[in-house]
Amino acid sequence: MTHLLNTYAFDRNRTKKMISEIQRKNRNGFNLSIPKHTVSANYDITFRKFGYSPRHNRRINPYRLGFCNDFVETHFNYPFEVIGITEAQKYLNSRMSLYFPEWQSRWKCLNALHSHTEHETVAFTNLIEGKEYILYIPEFNVMHTADNRPSISINLQKDGNIVTYSNAISFCQYDINGDPVPNSFYNIIRNHLYHFTITGISHNLTLEYDVAPWVDGGTWERGIFQYPTYHNPVIPDLPGYLENPLLPITTRPTMSYNAVDPTAGAFSVWFRMTEPVGQKWMPVVDQSDLDYEIKVYDYLQRELTSPSQWVAADTWYNIKVIPRNANKIGDVVNFGITYTQDWLPQLMSLYLFINGERNNIAWPESGDSPQKIAILQQ
Repeated sequence: MTHLLNTYAFDRNRTKKMISEIQRKNRNGFNLSIPKHTVSANYDITFRKFGYSPRHNRRINPYRLGFCNDFVETHFNYPFEVIGITEAQKYLNSRMSLYFPEWQSRWKCLNALHSHTEHETVAFTNLIEGKEYILYIPEFNVMHTADNRPSISINLQKDGNIVTYSNAISFCQYDINGDPVPNSFYNIIRNHLYHFTITGISHNLTLEYDVAPWVDGGTWERGIFQYPTYHNPVIPDLPGYLENPLLPITTRPTMSYNAVDPTAGAFSVWFRMTEPVGQKWMPVVDQSDLDYEIKVYDYLQRELTSPSQWVAADTWYNIKVIPRNANKIGDVVNFGITYTQDWLPQLMSLYLFINGERNNIAWPESGDSPQKIAILQQ
């Protein structure tokens, strides 16, 4: 990452764009100082390039990346600013936590972790001409980025022509035939070497791959990472779905207040997580528990009142979101299911995909997030 930041610190075109945009903002009422380059980071860096004087980054606090608010002072992001963050994943995770303030910008944390891969092509270093290339990349939350997963494109010379295989290599498992195994993506984590070897060409590239701890990377001491196995999406509590969970979902998620029988008007779904055994999960909504209540039942409709009972097992669970306020007609509540593991920082949690995928949302009229379901109170 420091190498990338050093490159940006001497990127004259990007700096010119930043200065031009800051000057435009100052003409329209801002009073911003004009920096010498575009780089900020949460650690001290001295940038060097032959023929130039040393430069230093601006220091930022990643927990203060966010929107202007009445509680804390936030870091103002300059146009075209490049932000380098060590331990960036923990800041991204913190924004997914139920206990983190709403002024904290998840987009800014995500951008800090992924910006150079979202907007630019990252070049490889050529170790052996035409044979071996290497690239340093930061940690990347591949499994929670279904619409922007990293990949490697290959240009090969064949019969005197350059043939491009776009997005040919993904960070997933490959079978003995060199084809990617469906739904086998894994996260890019620190201190690991990801080694891909092209062994042949059919309709696509044939690959061998290996993932091994980096020789000098030390040991991983933050616990066991094991992504949960669960059914996506959650399915309606309607006839036929438990018998065939793959049935298309055709009903809009709604609920209604019922003073006589509160559960009668609930938004009710079935959810199943099978691994890792004992993995805890937590259904959540983004509104006050004074207005909405969540209840969980087992397959036999026995209420499970303790969150310690909400764990991965070879069974289905019934989750109900119950309105408690008759005056909330027309309001939309976002429902999600989170999980945590011991490798995550304390009180941090991640959302599961419960509403299909980014480009294939499962529930009609439920928003555009695969991690949440927007429920309308009628």
